Amino acid sequence: MDSQYTNQAQVDIMVGGSFQDYAQVSRAQVVIVFDNQQEVSAIPDKPNLIKVPLGGDDTVLSMLTRLYASRPDVHPLLAEYEKRPNIHLGSGMAQDPRLGACVILDLDLRNELKPIFEETFIRILEAVNGSLGNVPHGDYLLAFEPLEGTSPA
Repeated sequence: MDSQYTNQAQVDIMVGGSFQDYAQVSRAQVVIVFDNQQEVSAIPDKPNLIKVPLGGDDTVLSMLTRLYASRPDVHPLLAEYEKRPNIHLGSGMAQDPRLGACVILDLDLRNELKPIFEETFIRILEAVNGSLGNVPHGDYLLAFEPLEGTSPA
């Protein structure tokens, strides 16, 4: 494709509480922040920002129990947290990255993850002055690059 017709957009996806300040200054066309409800509500709204509050009314045990039905591999984590005081996920993930990963899996299980990425795709098209009608079906490429100093998952 001729370079005069090629547009690029940057998407920053942040998970966890240490990125709130960066979300405010990011020059990306789309910024997505996944974090617990308290952290997400503390971030001021911006036109390029998609805030995804995690946890809702769930506790660690309610979420892991629901997830266990379709993901038996979470059993060791569920067994571990059954021995601890229950934690309300809307106020944090106990600084345990395993819980954050499970919350994302749970979003997918409840079909709540796909609409977030559909909204992201629409905002990318808007940012590069495109529309779905201008994109041939199945002819688009999404490329993800980790932030400098991080490694891909």
